[in-house]
Amino acid sequence: ANRCGNRVVELDSWHGFALATRRALDFVQTPLVCVVQHDLAFQHRVNLRPIAEALLQDMGQVNFVNFPRRNQRNYRDSLRQRAGGLDIGDPVCFQGSAGNVLLTRLPQYNDGTHIARTDWYRGLFVRAAQEEPLRPLLRKGIFTEDILGQYMLKLAKRAPQRASVEEGGDGKVS
Repeated sequence: ANRCGNRVVELDSWHGFALATRRALDFVQTPLVCVVQHDLAFQHRVNLRPIAEALLQDMGQVNFVNFPRRNQRNYRDSLRQRAGGLDIGDPVCFQGSAGNVLLTRLPQYNDGTHIARTDWYRGLFVRAAQEEPLRPLLRKGIFTEDILGQYMLKLAKRAPQRASVEEGGDGKVS
């Protein structure tokens, strides 16, 4: 670890995104974790304070915040087209002492660079051990987006009015 608290953990073999994330969580001692993929670094300065406040103040409403890539500029429209008309609504404004942040509901997990509640992430892997649809997250070579993303999207399509709600501590996705 360096003076900023960053740590690089070298795994003994290739694990895939899901298991590498799970292993990294063993070293996290903060309520939030920022996952930066090797090929998706920040291209410009980002004020994380309002985002962190939204994650910490609205427990259960906001579990992770994905930082969009250039090809996701029209995310709401493209999701509506791809997901059979699923409408996630307008962005939601979270107000905090560090400023306001507009967040677009994300009814499916994306593997891009993101910041998340550590308890939500840990709960996700606990839940994967108990629930068949999420169990592949515990296998080598799996991308979280392929399993959790599709699972969340399926639930969002089934209950669009609940697409923005995701319970936290136990990792339960509703």
